[in-house]
Amino acid sequence: MEELTIPWAFYMKYEKTKKEMTIFFSNRMKQMLELSLDSMTLTENELKEFVHKYDQRKLDYFSNQKMTGPFNTTMRFKTTHGKSYLRTLAICQIDHHGFHCLTIDDLFLHKMNQSLLSSKTDIKQVKIDLEEADRIISVESDFQLSKFKSHLSTIFGKMTI
Repeated sequence: MEELTIPWAFYMKYEKTKKEMTIFFSNRMKQMLELSLDSMTLTENELKEFVHKYDQRKLDYFSNQKMTGPFNTTMRFKTTHGKSYLRTLAICQIDHHGFHCLTIDDLFLHKMNQSLLSSKTDIKQVKIDLEEADRIISVESDFQLSKFKSHLSTIFGKMTI
């Protein structure tokens, strides 16, 4: 069985009552963005500068939903590098405070999908793993890694059809 290790960009938690987001960066993202901090918390006003205006609406929408399983959405974030936004696939889970998401760089997913298509790899025969998974669990002890991996497998199955 082939193994595929997915690098995540950052893990984020959105608290609906405070309207603030805490972001925990992966080591890969810290290096790419030349950051020295491991995490940062954004207030409501700071979110307006950092999160794309259409994705800001998603924060309120998803935090008021009653979904039980993981879901995915596209989220765009402004970075210090370049003028464009970092486009990510966010795999999220609702909790009683709001929701939390694991984001993956959309560019990586596109390249990986092209690679899987060209090699004609059967995604059902690929074991999905997350880079630095222990780091996510140290930040969020309730993080259900198996649910997120299962949801990723479903997404990849749809991408390669």
